[in-house]
Amino acid sequence: MEDILNEYYQQMKEEKERQADQAKMEKRLRDRVAMIEANEYQKRIKAAKEIAEKKEEEEFRRQMMEKFAEDDRIDQMNAMKRNQRRAEHNREVERLIKAKKEMREAEVERERAELEAEKARQAHRQRIIDEERQRLLQEYAVRLQPYLPKGVLHPEDL
Repeated sequence: MEDILNEYYQQMKEEKERQADQAKMEKRLRDRVAMIEANEYQKRIKAAKEIAEKKEEEEFRRQMMEKFAEDDRIDQMNAMKRNQRRAEHNREVERLIKAKKEMREAEVERERAELEAEKARQAHRQRIIDEERQRLLQEYAVRLQPYLPKGVLHPEDL
């Protein structure tokens, strides 16, 4: 009778371990799917942002060229001066676009650095939690083991 009871407890323990392993595997799969979906979402956002920025850049270029053309007409410059001013305007427009692009790139780099710093903080925090858990298990697990249900502590926890 005792053998049957022990066998039953062993089967229950194995079933709990199997369920725990299955739950871990499902969580890892869900986490991976979520990470893939987040990555795809970020790619879509980035592509949409790039399209919007190109459109904005073209509109900016068009407006600046119209403004400069209007300035030229108002000044009633002769042909040579008008060509010189147009070249200057083109250089200025390109300089402004380059400055804007550099600012965008700096912002993207800042955001990337912030994201990496946050990941590092999270990893550090998780490492501290894991170390503290191990310390507490090593300090108290042996004394508490008789009071804990079977299967809660694994040999590596002691």
